[in-house]
Amino acid sequence: MRKEFFLFIYLLIFALLESTILNYFRVFGAKPDLLLVSIVVFGLYLSNFWIITLSCFAGLLLDIFCFYSFGINTILFCSIGIICKKISRNLYIENNSVIISLVFLASIIAGIVRGSLISGMPFVAIFKLCLPQAFYTAIFCPFVFRVLSIFPY
Repeated sequence: MRKEFFLFIYLLIFALLESTILNYFRVFGAKPDLLLVSIVVFGLYLSNFWIITLSCFAGLLLDIFCFYSFGINTILFCSIGIICKKISRNLYIENNSVIISLVFLASIIAGIVRGSLISGMPFVAIFKLCLPQAFYTAIFCPFVFRVLSIFPY
């Protein structure tokens, strides 16, 4: 339990970074989604109990710090974490390019779900907005993976 406590601290730090400092590093209106990267990594390496617990916590943090409709990120993160757990059984997850690809796909899916449920924009506009964010999030993936690798799964 003591080791998992540090994962909650990491998620809190990532949420604070996303809502404060990373706003100054936007590229094409997009900033990296550090919490999403964390959920994908947790989905690959942790048990189902910890995936759901940490995903709910990360989703609640993002719902609290952002102006989305409350609850969308919690359900979205839990779904992405469980899907990554199911996918990880069939993938060689020691390869960083596989993890970066999963983060890229998860970021596109999260952008489409958030855009369609919250703003009601057309699909083409949503895709044009979520594609830069997916690239930016995938670029930050090795950094987050390095920070989370301190924790022995």
